[in-house]
Amino acid sequence: MTGNRVNIYDNKFIKTIIGGKKVIKFATWILLPVMLILLSCSLQPGDSSEGVIWQKNLKYPPSAGIEIHSDNLYFADVSGAIYSCWIDTGFINWKRQLKREDIRMIFITDSGLGVISKKIRAKTSIYRIFSFDRGISIMETNLPQNIRDSYSSDNGKIIVHSQSGAVVISGDGRDLEVLDLSKYSRNIASFALWGGSYYAVEGNSKIMRFDPSFHSTGSFRAFTGTFTGNAVYDSGRIYISTSEGIKILNTVSWKAESASNDFQDLSKRVLFDGAASGIVKKNAGPGERYLLFSDLSFRMPPGSSSYSPVLHSDTLGIAAFINTKGFINIVDSRTGYYVYSKFIGMIERPYLKIPSDYNSKSVFIPLSSPAKIFCYSLKFAASQKMPR
Repeated sequence: MTGNRVNIYDNKFIKTIIGGKKVIKFATWILLPVMLILLSCSLQPGDSSEGVIWQKNLKYPPSAGIEIHSDNLYFADVSGAIYSCWIDTGFINWKRQLKREDIRMIFITDSGLGVISKKIRAKTSIYRIFSFDRGISIMETNLPQNIRDSYSSDNGKIIVHSQSGAVVISGDGRDLEVLDLSKYSRNIASFALWGGSYYAVEGNSKIMRFDPSFHSTGSFRAFTGTFTGNAVYDSGRIYISTSEGIKILNTVSWKAESASNDFQDLSKRVLFDGAASGIVKKNAGPGERYLLFSDLSFRMPPGSSSYSPVLHSDTLGIAAFINTKGFINIVDSRTGYYVYSKFIGMIERPYLKIPSDYNSKSVFIPLSSPAKIFCYSLKFAASQKMPR
């Protein structure tokens, strides 16, 4: 691929990789727990590995993505260990081991690092807060639900969910509102606060709406196809990816809209907003499809055990994803033209969050095979882009 300027949407291999997605992901892909984060480490003198800033080899694969606070990077692995590392070097600041627990997610609160885990074979979850500086547990409580891997956030609050309920965690991490939604659903695949209302999307693509007091204010059942787990809200519309393509619900008229009609006038093939979500428009023609994605990784392609997030740097004008052979591919986000690629490894777990880096420096990638944290310079990759 090196040296050739190939339109990513005319390339058959890439078509398979980017074909049919969500906003949150997209038609034939499924979100996954592998995660990616863009931030501020920079290429140091003496770096010689084609943009590699540092790599940290791990005994066990990452399980809960990466979070950043101040100069520290946090992640967890499948053995139940939680790590704090320096972002510039990858050197360990502290490590804490949870015994016989599956860590479902980590997130940043004002009080410290929030961690939700589950004891092996338990039906409920455990929520803890660890201090940022030393990793000391400063709060612990049981949650009466089997919390799923993904979460959303709104105005500093963290929103997590199980198949039949949700928990809203305050910005400081210390106040929790536990919601039993079992009388409405036992098949919740996504739960979020959009436009002042709470929405739950079931695995069969049914959408339910609740007011701030969690009273039901409507449901929408007309969509067909299996919901892949990723959905996005923008300007009064909910975009969800299903096994039958992108579905759009207008939350004002409470009616479905056509993806083809909604996107047919797009001037660019790749569109991104400030939340690292976006729409990919393929070439016009019969059977035209639109790919929806956000900051969660998705299956590449259907049937594969490989997952990838879509990364975007607005400053550098590039987008990136990891293909099924373990190469990170950099493309021009305005034209889709190939820029650069490098082998880094595979992601084999879903639902890892991807924060955006608007200053465009580097990206931290948790890899399953080989198990490592990989710090890579997007700025270096962008420097390989041919002049327009």
